[in-house]
Amino acid sequence: MNDTQKTLSSEHSQEWKWNEHVEGHDGVYIDKGKLLWYTHSENPHASNAAREQSFDDFLKNGPNAGTPPSQVVQELREVLMKF
Repeated sequence: MNDTQKTLSSEHSQEWKWNEHVEGHDGVYIDKGKLLWYTHSENPHASNAAREQSFDDFLKNGPNAGTPPSQVVQELREVLMKF
């Protein structure tokens, strides 16, 4: 697994990526008051899945999609506690 990457795309939109490889990656980003968990594949025949989650649900129950690295979960908690 590659190092987790976080990119800042705007003041209130952040993205974290992990499991990056030539075939795709997993990730989550903050957009329009919610989290969007996704899997991206470079394979044009594969489906790219995504799942929305509210901030409150994440803070109460943790991630509702996949198993992100603990560093991502901790950083998300820290960011969301500021909202």
